[in-house]
Amino acid sequence: MKLGYFFCFLSISWNMFSQQPDISFGNQGIITSASGAEILFSEILADGKIVSVGYQNIVQPTGYGYHLIVTRHHPDGSIDNNFGTNGIVMDTYGYRCFPDAALLQPDQKLIVAATYLPVEGDIDLVAKRVILRYNSDGTPDPGFGNNGRKSFDSTSLLATIRDIALQGNKILVRGNPAYPNTNLGILIRLDSDGNEDISFGDNGVIYPSDNAGMFKSLTVLENGDIVSGGFVGENAAIRKYHADGSLFTDFGTNGTNSSFNFVPPDWFPVEWADKIIAQPDGKLLAIYMTTQRNGILRLNSDGTVDTSFGTNGAFMLPENLPYSFITDFGLRPDGKIVFAGTNADNPDYAVFVGKLNQDGTNDLTFDNDGYLDLNPSAYNDYFNSINIQQDGKIIVAGTINDVDSNNVFLLMRIDDLPLSATSDLSPNISIYPNPFKDDITIYTAGGSLKTFQLFDMHGKLVFEKPINGDENIVSPNVSPGIYFYEIERANGKKISGKIMKKN
Repeated sequence: MKLGYFFCFLSISWNMFSQQPDISFGNQGIITSASGAEILFSEILADGKIVSVGYQNIVQPTGYGYHLIVTRHHPDGSIDNNFGTNGIVMDTYGYRCFPDAALLQPDQKLIVAATYLPVEGDIDLVAKRVILRYNSDGTPDPGFGNNGRKSFDSTSLLATIRDIALQGNKILVRGNPAYPNTNLGILIRLDSDGNEDISFGDNGVIYPSDNAGMFKSLTVLENGDIVSGGFVGENAAIRKYHADGSLFTDFGTNGTNSSFNFVPPDWFPVEWADKIIAQPDGKLLAIYMTTQRNGILRLNSDGTVDTSFGTNGAFMLPENLPYSFITDFGLRPDGKIVFAGTNADNPDYAVFVGKLNQDGTNDLTFDNDGYLDLNPSAYNDYFNSINIQQDGKIIVAGTINDVDSNNVFLLMRIDDLPLSATSDLSPNISIYPNPFKDDITIYTAGGSLKTFQLFDMHGKLVFEKPINGDENIVSPNVSPGIYFYEIERANGKKISGKIMKKN
């Protein structure tokens, strides 16, 4: 089948934004494609290349069919012709193939969970769930499953795949079992070759118990423990397992916390927890969703709500945006949080990117109020994925609608805290030069400073020095590269930014 896929560009002016789409990426900061395509997941490789996973609606003799699409772009947004065919892999196996989850292995192989229909027909009767693994060049990995494909029959075990995660060299699959238990959740562990790991649970599967709830998202901690988000009844829930699949007894209640209540009870909300990220200190961040409001919550390592975050443990989108929702978020090396979402209260479904401080408050240095509102197409737009590049720039992916209401594949890059020769951190503090070679000068007019710290792109503290007085000179002995700095005042308030060490 001929690949009905090409890249085109929209002409957009971004002068209204202080945090602007990066005009060095694609065309004026964005990449779009032919109609009928949407990015659902994106990942950034170690070399900075961007892998995107989504679908495209292709005309077939029997009508339209969704086909899984994987693309790879260079860091500047140009297509990588060394991947697949002209930068594109299209899975045409079956009548429809739709991605459910995706992740990168440390060796840069790509794992995709998908649903496919072998023939045109009733999805409930013939749909199959598959785990696909691609080599770094986009070819199927013959060492995984059957020529790169591990299949589950929806009538026997797995009716839906919700998420996948790596636990060492093993693959965890979170999903829902077949009828009549489709509202409960199961957890499967596969070996690196795609076979069930019989040492895990019951021959590789942890089955649900009565009223166990439905869990969607998966996160694996550094020690191999597993955290999953979802709901029990009508309450959001986060559950924690030991690495062997047994539930924790000292996390929440018998391994689960389902008591959050971040919205008024008279709203009669249905709640659920989605994507989870573990902070370096062991605390857990999760997307918190309700039928009317949406936000990000934080738990302590024992499962209790961290009331020092946001308002009583959660950052919530403003009440004047009642039907807006956060679709994805990421953690910067300096501990700040960036998130992407869609404003469904806007008739044109505008999209936004936001940024939070470490304590869950809006970062007012990000477009002045912590939100960057965007509407690339003036029609219905959606952001599904957000990633942070090593230089701190933000990659968002999703879809925009054209004038005929067709989905159009979208990648966008946004500058965040661009480097400048002098960084004016506040009316009273400056740090220069930026980039620096040997020394950094921190100047304050009458302010009282306490500490200067430097962190690498992984969040590791690499330099620290006490500072005071009006002018301080520090000489970090670090390798050339991008770093995040944090300056603490004597009153405990902190100011952070980005700085480059040059050769």
